[in-house]
Amino acid sequence: TPEASDLQRLFRQMRGSGVRSAAMEVVSHALVLGRVEGCAFDVACFTNLTQDHLDFHGTMEAYRDAKGLLFTDAADAAAAAGKAMTAVLNLDDPAGRHYRDVSRAARLLTFSPAGDRAADVVPEDVALAVDAIAFTARTPVGAVPVRLAFGGTFQMANALAAVGYGVARGLSAETIAAG
Repeated sequence: TPEASDLQRLFRQMRGSGVRSAAMEVVSHALVLGRVEGCAFDVACFTNLTQDHLDFHGTMEAYRDAKGLLFTDAADAAAAAGKAMTAVLNLDDPAGRHYRDVSRAARLLTFSPAGDRAADVVPEDVALAVDAIAFTARTPVGAVPVRLAFGGTFQMANALAAVGYGVARGLSAETIAAG
């Protein structure tokens, strides 16, 4: 995530070129260092929390809380800008359940790679192979067939987050599946 001034300059250039929306990864460092202050997110997704950035944060709790700023402070910034942010959260990760409980997002949408029926987006009829994944995502907007041309169970969480993003943006099941 670039420095705040660079990020805002990039957004201004994008808008001037006719870009209407952008997707970006916001790293925990950027949240702590204020690099996305002034950004009003429509949707924020969380897939998992691993031990990747303990060199910066020191503890898992500090790392969890840093990522959580996306669902608290950034949600407040969106509300102040007149936007209703949706948090798309992985309920299979303990941090996702924590964010669900502390989020100040206007709307919560949850997913579960393990198939927790309490989640809003759940995979069904999962077929895993070394080089592919296929499943149908059960969502509030209907069934979404998902086919990935690469393996790895973590990719299912990423795909479910993307499906949740589509639902949050108001896309139809057909449009999400095409994406």
